[in-house]
Amino acid sequence: MSILKHLEVVSNNMACIFDLHIHSSYSSDGYYTPEEIYKRVNKLGVKYFAISDHNVIEGSKELYDDYQGDSNTFLIPSVEISVWYKSEEIHILAYGIDYNSTNLKSCLLEYKNNVPKHTNLRCQALRKAGFFIDDEELYIESKGAKPSTVTILNVMKKDKRNNKLLYEYFYGEKSTSP
Repeated sequence: MSILKHLEVVSNNMACIFDLHIHSSYSSDGYYTPEEIYKRVNKLGVKYFAISDHNVIEGSKELYDDYQGDSNTFLIPSVEISVWYKSEEIHILAYGIDYNSTNLKSCLLEYKNNVPKHTNLRCQALRKAGFFIDDEELYIESKGAKPSTVTILNVMKKDKRNNKLLYEYFYGEKSTSP
């Protein structure tokens, strides 16, 4: 369930004050444009919100630049940055960012330039583990953005040859693993 669908359910039961982790269509796992997000959070009565896309600021910046909000809804400029520490990928949510920061833009550009290499390494490891991944389908599914883990999984689920291996992750011993 998307976070905005969840907010609709929650808002029927109580006032929702904030949502600081919304992905727009600029992320491979986002569904709504920044403008659609603004309309939905405003309609739901969300007081503070942040569009925190994966390693891109365009969605949040676009809305922030054009933002003609009222006193009931406030956009907090943000981004979700993926970093590696040892062998773990960590997502850092940064709030109150400066969209014009040359350091931030440089960091995100370097990340963008490394996306094909990173995706290739991740897919190589999965293929080595026995999974089948269609590269063309992966980039279609991710809408040209860096494929998230969920996006890669969705592509793997489409290939019936992965059913036996994926079974453990959905119904077997590994089903409790995020």
